[in-house]
Amino acid sequence: MLAFLLAVVAVGVESRIELVALQQEEKRVEAAKLAERLLAESPDEARALGIEYLLGDLRERLGQTREAVAAYARVMRTSRGLRPYALLRAAAIQTELGHPELSSGLLVSLLQGDPPPALIEPAERLLIRSLERGGDCRVLENLALDPLPASTRRRIVLLRLGCTPGTSRDRAHQLLDLLREDGTDLAASEAARRLQRIPGLELHGEAAAVLGSSLHHHREFGAAARHLATATAALPRELESRAEIDTLYLLVRSWFWNGELVRAAAGFGSLAERVHRPEDRARALYHQGRSFELRGEWAAASASYRKAYLADPSGRFSAAGLISALRVEWRTGREEAVLEILDLLPTRPDWRQESARAALYVASSDLVRRRTDRAGRWLRQVELAIGRDSVELQYWRARLEDAKGDAARAVEHYLATLGIDPYHPLAAAASERLRAPELSAEAERAAVALGRSHRMRDLVAALRHLGEEHASGRAAHARLVERAAAHRAVRELAEPIPVPPAAWPIWDAKLSTPEEALLALGVWGAASVAALEHFPPTQPALALTASEGLYHAGRVRRSIYIAEVLAGRIGEHLPEPLWSRPLRVRLHPAPYAEVVERSARARGVEAALLYAVLREESRFDPNAVSPASARGMAQFVFPTARSLASRIGLGRIRPDDLTDPVVSIELAAAYVAELLERFGGSAPAAVAAYNAGDRQVDLWRTHCYSRDPAEFLAKVSFPETRAYVARVLGARARYRELYAPPQQPTGPAGQAGD
Repeated sequence: MLAFLLAVVAVGVESRIELVALQQEEKRVEAAKLAERLLAESPDEARALGIEYLLGDLRERLGQTREAVAAYARVMRTSRGLRPYALLRAAAIQTELGHPELSSGLLVSLLQGDPPPALIEPAERLLIRSLERGGDCRVLENLALDPLPASTRRRIVLLRLGCTPGTSRDRAHQLLDLLREDGTDLAASEAARRLQRIPGLELHGEAAAVLGSSLHHHREFGAAARHLATATAALPRELESRAEIDTLYLLVRSWFWNGELVRAAAGFGSLAERVHRPEDRARALYHQGRSFELRGEWAAASASYRKAYLADPSGRFSAAGLISALRVEWRTGREEAVLEILDLLPTRPDWRQESARAALYVASSDLVRRRTDRAGRWLRQVELAIGRDSVELQYWRARLEDAKGDAARAVEHYLATLGIDPYHPLAAAASERLRAPELSAEAERAAVALGRSHRMRDLVAALRHLGEEHASGRAAHARLVERAAAHRAVRELAEPIPVPPAAWPIWDAKLSTPEEALLALGVWGAASVAALEHFPPTQPALALTASEGLYHAGRVRRSIYIAEVLAGRIGEHLPEPLWSRPLRVRLHPAPYAEVVERSARARGVEAALLYAVLREESRFDPNAVSPASARGMAQFVFPTARSLASRIGLGRIRPDDLTDPVVSIELAAAYVAELLERFGGSAPAAVAAYNAGDRQVDLWRTHCYSRDPAEFLAKVSFPETRAYVARVLGARARYRELYAPPQQPTGPAGQAGD
């Protein structure tokens, strides 16, 4: 620490400010020359501040890889705190230069040297890549595993297994031990894959259950079913233990997800008869109902759903069973049974969401057929359950008044939809209806009146409908700006972004970690953990500066996170359409633009939609991993990716290929194109299928009386999928607004489909 303080005095704050400013201006050559001069004039002090590391970073970004490696090597010798960072960067260069043996040695040195937590995962990924490319796995022999996180330790155990001799039996025992410890992480996925490749291996009982459970988690349902069937072959008729019940449940679920619905329905029915606990019986019966419903066996589905409710009336499947039964009864025209369920759902306070969904389901069904005699009563039930501030409620109230011929009230509710959430897909539908000939005159009159209001939502609705080209739209915009100007956070974002380095408060702070030292040199990529502390959301211009820096350093996920925190503060005072463009661009950035645009054009997909899907799935993080082992920027599970890659001509891919942005984006574009074509160009249906699967979307569409996207959204029964569709289509609207419209694609996948 003393050396660091002395370095501050010797080199001076002004020099570091100049280094940061040159990088902001993308003058990397000039910055490198300044770094070299500082190192020559005050070598010890400059190195203590991290300037040698900065020089390596600049050389690397200038494409001078040999000079970059030399700079990182000097950091390794002279700076204990920055040594792990230099090891990682040098290893990455050596891997790309075709020297994996050097890279693997550097990475083992990093991992055995008590590395900063933020470096462990990237070091692990790079170590795997270097060994795959020919690195010597003997470097792993002396690596101490106990200090490492469990996930890293397990991956390194697998690496060691791959390069040490042993019998098939020994290898199988070691792989099974990994699966027993945790069958859900990436190490487990690889362990399960290797275990299946051992010639002549036969597993029974608990070992087969362990492997089958892991395969099920990783969505390898066909293979999972084979091993789970072996594991459950000798189970008693009456199931008592938790392990027995769960293993049989996973077997039947594997049949279900593999599309063997007849077998799954019978299996769930058998499971319901073999368990004693009400919640286990309700779970099995509910999923039996889903199996029947997906097959179109409506009466059997309704019976199973009702049995699920009766098996455990206060359990987690009770309301789900009732609302599912309502859908099926409505589908078959048994309206008396539907009304009975509609009356039952509001009797439980904890069923408010289910009560609202059921009422909206039947109301939308009537309204798309322009039947108005009952919908008002059901929409009142929605309002009692969830309140008036709902985009869906306001939209369907507008549809009711529209169908009744009351233009003034229809316009009132359509405009309210715009005011609540101008980017919701139902807001887009409302805008389209407001411009219809029968409503356009009334809509303009009402929007002009709202433009004189003092309520924020009214002004937003007026602005969104009229636009700034209309005098009243401009007036609404001016009122919104006037109201927002009183708030410091809004005023600060009107200042120049990024904040000039000389105005950063970091120069007055005590910097005690290597990350902070690098942050004070403008090396955002290595300092993302420290960014929020020195660029806090309480100072919006600084926070947005950090978001900008992180984005350009390739830390897109962290950049979006900071922008989202900041947006949460700004949104209290100013509606989103009026947020500054720099903030909106950081919230909805367009990284990997060349790859995204090229893949979108090649597949006939709108680039804005592809960006929206990638942002929602991973925040553009190539290394993202979900709890269900979906990987990469597009969050594919490997079986889906493997099948899709084969269909589109990418050939055989490996699980780690999903972390390649180019592969991930290409797969996402191809999959979105397939789904759009399958669903006639309907973006809501395609997006829902990306999240919930195409069979489920087929089912939801059978419950629709029209191809109206608003009705489809009302019929999506999974809350998480409904929210997913709204977020993705909302993001698509924002991308369209922020960026120049891409060339419209042709063919079925490129139709408007909204």
